[in-house]
Amino acid sequence: MLTLNGSDGSKFIINELENSPYEIHKVQISEGCWGALPKIEVLFKYKVLPVTLNQILTGSITTLKGYKIKFNGYVHTCTFHKDEGSFTIICVDKNFINNKFTTYYSNIDSAINSTWKRSRLDNIKSDIVSFKSPWKLYQMDETNYHFCSRCCQSYLHKTVYSYRFAGLKFTNLRNWKAETVINDRAEAEIISTNTWEVPRTYEQDVTSDNPNSDIVEFEKDPNHVYVRCDEGLIPVSSAYRDLIGNYLYNQRLVDTPHQTSWRLRYMSEIQCGDMIKINSKFVNYNECYVQSRTITYDHADVSEVLITKSINP
Repeated sequence: MLTLNGSDGSKFIINELENSPYEIHKVQISEGCWGALPKIEVLFKYKVLPVTLNQILTGSITTLKGYKIKFNGYVHTCTFHKDEGSFTIICVDKNFINNKFTTYYSNIDSAINSTWKRSRLDNIKSDIVSFKSPWKLYQMDETNYHFCSRCCQSYLHKTVYSYRFAGLKFTNLRNWKAETVINDRAEAEIISTNTWEVPRTYEQDVTSDNPNSDIVEFEKDPNHVYVRCDEGLIPVSSAYRDLIGNYLYNQRLVDTPHQTSWRLRYMSEIQCGDMIKINSKFVNYNECYVQSRTITYDHADVSEVLITKSINP
């Protein structure tokens, strides 16, 4: 098996490859929220390409303290020139992103479970009830990835989802409780933070009414309601009110400018979607979640970049 031992005591393994005769220059491991797929990019030097497209690869990532993440994916892309190249492993089922389907579901959980087909890592329940005939969730000639991602973003009001290496994880930010803490300078270096002079930060009204509520000043229609997001009003079928309302509010969490990038000199046990508290005089908010993480092995040197976002858009 191919094994990289990091300077921080961590270990990266690919079971189907060997340590020699390949010379591995760099490995970059990343995962994120809001539909980002877990992936691994390997840069190498050798006379021939060591993998083939669509080849299944398995392995693990282990921290110094023994926390292990196993992965299972396939080779999505390869590049090779002279004796240097790279390949990328996407750690989901190949059919999840490649094939298109047309079908329908009456329940959002069955829609997600049937399209994702891998582990669910939480016991969070949706606030959307089952749809009654003739209302359904329609997947119209689209990949499971695109359909599942839309369902996940609509799953629960003010909730983050992430496709982790270990499985699908929802994080309910309404029940925010710090799972870990970042102290700047003491353990993490700020790479960048939001620009406070950006006009949107001052001028945009970042508070809104409950996006799932009826707008009383409009004439009642038994088949449609209006949902509010920022200054916009959107008419939707009554049966899909909560579905669309959740999606629109959660989109604000995606688009919020209140985010900070951090660099750690080791591989942490922090995961995407984790609720995290920030202690820093350079950041004007401290209740956050982890939007993405990228771990880099540059030969033996290890670093990790986290992007945290405020839970209040």
